[in-house]
Amino acid sequence: MNGPSLRLSVIVPVYNEARTIAELMRRVRAVPVSKEIIVVDDCSTDGSHAILEGLAYALREGAERTTKRSGVRPTELRVAGGGSQSKAAMQITADIFGLPAARPHVYEASGLGAAIDAAVGVGLHPNFETAVAEMTRIGDVFEPNAKAQAVYDELYKEVYLKMYSKLRPLYQAMQEIK
Repeated sequence: MNGPSLRLSVIVPVYNEARTIAELMRRVRAVPVSKEIIVVDDCSTDGSHAILEGLAYALREGAERTTKRSGVRPTELRVAGGGSQSKAAMQITADIFGLPAARPHVYEASGLGAAIDAAVGVGLHPNFETAVAEMTRIGDVFEPNAKAQAVYDELYKEVYLKMYSKLRPLYQAMQEIK
């Protein structure tokens, strides 16, 4: 039996770094550990904002695949962790998904989850449903902007979803060079 799967969270603050972020991301991705990469945009003016959009598009694509398999469509989003502290990231996520995006009252949700587990384990709460109801609450909620959502939706369908098949030969060429 394998031990628990560990995952590293890498938080990358970005401010006017469009020229350097691609190389930084390449290096972070190359590290051979299971990881999530959280890019926090602090309203740069150089185009690094697009990185957040790319991340949100990738999350939407994953959510759509999950919906297709499960038949359950999300009606709202919960975003936790360091990236949830960025108002820009939260609004982009709401706009790209076309759903309200809420962040919890604490951004370190893993610690809160452990506390919930402990509270049920030692009997402070009779079950997880009660513990979650008593120990969590919604913080800020970001509603999708209809105008931005319409633009993002068209970009997603007409550009993002078609991009991988167009880039596949380049990805293969990159692998051959390595």
